[in-house]
Amino acid sequence: FLRSIHCKQIQTKSLQSILAWTGDEKICFHKVTNTIHIQRGDDGQQINSIRISDVSQISVCQGESCVAPYPLACLIPENKGKPAMISIFAATDKNNEELKCLASKSFYRAQDVSIEWSPMGHGVLIQAHTDVDATGTSYYGGTSLYLLVIDKNQTDCGSCSQIQLPKEGPIADAKWEPAKGEEFIIIAGTVPAIAAIYNLKGQLIYNFGAAHRNVISWSPHGRFLALCGFGNLAGDVDFWDRQKKKKN
Repeated sequence: FLRSIHCKQIQTKSLQSILAWTGDEKICFHKVTNTIHIQRGDDGQQINSIRISDVSQISVCQGESCVAPYPLACLIPENKGKPAMISIFAATDKNNEELKCLASKSFYRAQDVSIEWSPMGHGVLIQAHTDVDATGTSYYGGTSLYLLVIDKNQTDCGSCSQIQLPKEGPIADAKWEPAKGEEFIIIAGTVPAIAAIYNLKGQLIYNFGAAHRNVISWSPHGRFLALCGFGNLAGDVDFWDRQKKKKN
């Protein structure tokens, strides 16, 4: 039999900009004007809220190993000469629990911002991009990368550092090691770009060298990885053993 379904449009913006679910779907964060509602995932009941003005983007750690308290990143964009700001909060499923800001970072030249969580939720990579490079040295605009490391149990303040890229130029890709999230890889620079591994202190610990690569793909257990040249590149792939630092 046929059944009609009546739909009502409630938002015109992208879903990713207004809703964020935890990996276990126990909590949903719903962004409205100057407020983020925290709701239970099973029945939609509101259990808390965060009052934050002008927030434009929210992102929550969705890794399977990321459990309560759930870290949430809130972005306030640049406006009238004021820098953009990222603030990290930790939330649980308890009613009206006091929420504390674990870490925050302000920065300029952030026309577009992408947020990449570590699988455990203890670190987040923030990539800021602007279409125009103020120095005039890059056709691709200006790019910067920041690392925020947080303590979800709120026993210590979070730390933030700007990452020194392995090569000046655009960032092609940045990916966390998927098992423990204690390292991440960046591919950056004009072609041929350089790929490198960094630790949670933001220190470069291994350089893979320059190659025509723009995509990082880790194996689920984090031992092996592929550095790939896709899209407008030739399609070559290098397979690496992370433990031995050896190309197969």
